[in-house]
Order: sequence, then C-alpha cells, then structure tokens
Amino acid sequence: MAAPQFWNVGDTIDHIRKQGEDLPELFFDVYVVDPMNKPVGGVSTAALLPDPGRAGEIVAIGKDVDRRLKVGQRVSAEGHVIDLNSEAARAGHFHLDPATMGIGVNRQGAFAEYVVAPAFNVIELPDDVPYEIGAILDPFGNAVHTAQQFDLLGEDVLVTGAGPIGMMAAAVARHAGARTVVLTDINDFRLELAQKVAPGVRTVNTTRED
Repeated sequence: MAAPQFWNVGDTIDHIRKQGEDLPELFFDVYVVDPMNKPVGGVSTAALLPDPGRAGEIVAIGKDVDRRLKVGQRVSAEGHVIDLNSEAARAGHFHLDPATMGIGVNRQGAFAEYVVAPAFNVIELPDDVPYEIGAILDPFGNAVHTAQQFDLLGEDVLVTGAGPIGMMAAAVARHAGARTVVLTDINDFRLELAQKVAPGVRTVNTTRED
C-alpha cells in the first residue's frame, strides 16, 4: 500500500508497527464507510482507514520540519491535526481549534501502512516505552484530561461506558484519590476487563443493576 497522500508542510510519516487494538487480519483491509457517504470535515469517509491509536518509527521527514527528528526514531503522535495560526491555537487552547481534523477520522489513520502527521504532533518515545504503550497515549491523554477537570480527591465518581477511554478514566480517577469510582456498561466482557485494568473500581451492568 502506498503512503497516503495527505502531505502538509512540516509533516512526517510514521511507519505503523503497532495498532491500538489487536484485530483479526481480515479487518486490516476494511474501510470505514459512512452510510450516506457524506463528507466529514471536507473528506469523504468512504476511503478512510480508522485509527484507534498510533506508534511507530519515522521513515521520512518533510523538508520544512524544524524539530530535531530523525528517520528511524520511535514515536507516537497526537491525533488532532490543528491550524496553529487559529485564534484558539495562538491562545494555547489547541483542543478548541474549529478547524481540527482527526487522524483516522478526517484523514488516513493508523490501519494504513503509513501515517502522515504534523511534526508538531509527534511525541518522541524513550527506548524503554514499548510500541504497545505508545499506541495508547492519545486515548490515555483523553482520559487524563477529563479527570483533571475536577478535584477528585475524596469525591464519588461515575464513569458511563467501559470502553478503552472509560476504563482508563476510571483508573485515573481512582489514582487521583476519588473515594468511590463506579464504571457502568452493558457489556460483561468490558466490565470484567475493567476490573483487571482498574482494580478498586466498582463495575455495574446497567441491564441487571440500577
């Protein structure tokens, strides 16, 4: 598969060695298709590969990159591609940029053989951080950011939805000193996994327990 042609000034290309989830080989060639094939952020979703997370090594660097990055370097990348000249970005509120495009949502994601990411988004991985951990830094950041919006020390916390981010948010809340953390879902497999990922969190299947 050729590298996706979504070049921007200052982009790097990450060769993906690990994805954020282990999926059967069959799924690596499945495209995400919007039922109405409507454009999302100006890009049709019919030819976009998804992206649960990303980590790999740099195989090429744009000529205008001014960061000290090098080919072969182990990296992850933040998934929100923003306009650094927007009012929100200039104020330091990168997450509020109205022109944000998501890797794997509005442009090709990490299930492609190669991923293009702005150098600004690249996160250098120390040698002792495996790709499996690098690939979940983006969703883990969502969990940490959410938990940090409140002073959780001694509080009772409810997390609705035991997906990967929900599990991590529950674990972060517990680590931050919450008195009680309840994690709800309707999927027993997810709830059982959550008990391993976040010990001390009370899990509730809402189809059987109020």
